[in-house]
Amino acid sequence: MKETPFCIALNDSLYRVVPAATLRNTVDTLFPTLAKNSTADCLAGALHRYRGGHDLILDVGKTMTEQGFGKGLKHAGHILLTDFPTKAGIPIPLLSQKGLGGALQNFGVSPKWLNINLGDTLIGGLTLVEGSSDLSAALAGQMPMDFSSFCDTFGEGALEIGAGLYSHNPLLLAAGAENLMAGLTAAWKHFSWYVPPEMFLGGASLSGAAGFIVSKFVLKQETHEAFLNSCRSALAGGLFTVSAAFGWGLIGAMVWCEVIRRIAEKHNKSLDDFYRVTEEQLKSLKAAYSKLSPGFEKMYAQSCKRKNPVTNLPRRLDTKLPELPKLPELPKLP
Repeated sequence: MKETPFCIALNDSLYRVVPAATLRNTVDTLFPTLAKNSTADCLAGALHRYRGGHDLILDVGKTMTEQGFGKGLKHAGHILLTDFPTKAGIPIPLLSQKGLGGALQNFGVSPKWLNINLGDTLIGGLTLVEGSSDLSAALAGQMPMDFSSFCDTFGEGALEIGAGLYSHNPLLLAAGAENLMAGLTAAWKHFSWYVPPEMFLGGASLSGAAGFIVSKFVLKQETHEAFLNSCRSALAGGLFTVSAAFGWGLIGAMVWCEVIRRIAEKHNKSLDDFYRVTEEQLKSLKAAYSKLSPGFEKMYAQSCKRKNPVTNLPRRLDTKLPELPKLPELPKLP
């Protein structure tokens, strides 16, 4: 669905440009007989719809059981026709605070993720349908991973997840996950090769053994470092049996990591050299303090001879405490 970005932007713009009060009054005018419902509007304040009276299954079902089918139908009409289109929306059925929403909230899920309005439902439903069709095509092997498929799966999936996080729309998050899964499946089916296990293991073993011998006996490295180098060599040798692109790609990544490591070591060494105090600098500092304070040389010499009180503490403390004197007994009251 190439119109997905446009639909998401249009829906978000509608709910942000149009004031909430204007949208509320508009839907109340369209359905005046359903605008007020004492059963649904039993609470007030922030998130009052989530806290009670607006669950299409729990609250409407309770109304139908206690007050009859007609009252329950009006209750549902008030929720769907006058509350659902507003910006605040209504709780997802069974996910209100009385239902599973309370348990999810205890686990740290914000109530913002448990409420949804008409626009978010339409956009989320359309993207879910589109994502499921892409996932089905990828699973059937009917989606070649070209530039168009990449944009239709990874591109739209990233956009939907970003828009879902921004607008707290769980349907967009699910649709984005579908598109990402479709992209991964299509890429796996498009770029997968069959390699006999003995060829992969043979190439990996030969490369690993060669890497260990060169590191240990030629470069004279420690055993631990030589073993790590042999593991890298084994992985590169195994990937070369799958595809030369994978093998060279891994080698390029390892070379780049080594370059970054050398740059970091050089930077750390320059910092150590910058903050290191030489003997000549220390003598100059002592001479400067001696000029400012005539008694500095004597004080410095005494401080060098003084033992460190911290290092001369006893190894263990004496746990024997002096006994407290006993208080005289008070005279008994008559």
